[in-house]
Amino acid sequence: MGGARVVTAADGGAALLWLDEQETLPEVVLCDLRMPGMDGFEFLEQVRADRRLSELPVIALTALAGPGDYHRTFEAGFSAHIEKPVRTNVLLSTVQRILVEARRQRALRRRRTSSARRRSASRR
Repeated sequence: MGGARVVTAADGGAALLWLDEQETLPEVVLCDLRMPGMDGFEFLEQVRADRRLSELPVIALTALAGPGDYHRTFEAGFSAHIEKPVRTNVLLSTVQRILVEARRQRALRRRRTSSARRRSASRR
């Protein structure tokens, strides 16, 4: 994995405002589940409700590490769950895996859209 641009936000509300201002979205978001004001679950709910952000991979970072906690993060729609204290190798390998999967999904969506357009044009 090459270099990365890292942007931090004080809380979920600030992160949503920053995302809303971006012309180009980040490829992945790391989200603490216990943030002031808006927790990570609320943040993710708003991300998934926004058409522009809905496919954005969001990785949960948390000290919550029981089996039920993992289940809850995946049920909520997080792309991955990383325990604190964060181990660098786990963070990097998880981000890499999520990026590969997200790029694959984007390529599939582009191919489907392109195929649908060609079918539609050929019917005219």
